[in-house]
Amino acid sequence: ENNTIVRDDVEFGELTKPMREGVSYTERIQAQVQAATRPLTQNVNNKNAQSNADISETSQSNEYEPKLFWLDEYGSLQIIDYGAHGLGSNFALSILDRSYKKDMTREEAVTLIHKCFDQLRMRFVINNPENPCIKCIDCNGCKQY
Repeated sequence: ENNTIVRDDVEFGELTKPMREGVSYTERIQAQVQAATRPLTQNVNNKNAQSNADISETSQSNEYEPKLFWLDEYGSLQIIDYGAHGLGSNFALSILDRSYKKDMTREEAVTLIHKCFDQLRMRFVINNPENPCIKCIDCNGCKQY
């Protein structure tokens, strides 16, 4: 039990070290990802070769599935379906919570983004009357809506 507590203290210290040393935001995020994923990589590296081969065979697939991750300031990494950040994110998230569906078409997604911006125009302190620049990137290139 004591070893676990000491190890947690050491890993948390490594996680917060860049913040205390005044490192840039990008470098802090990189350090947080490394500190957060270190226990996972150590567990994989400590297993025997057969287990590693099984993991690599099962993790490879021919189908690509895009994912969106949220990494908070404490190094917690979560898979999320949608996200918004910044001062007006709570207004946008309220619309996304209510209207987001996993099987949306591209046109429905663009409409949903416009609804988020309409909500910001009504309720947020800073009002930008211009339409948002929405770009969709896929295997066919980039398209602006």
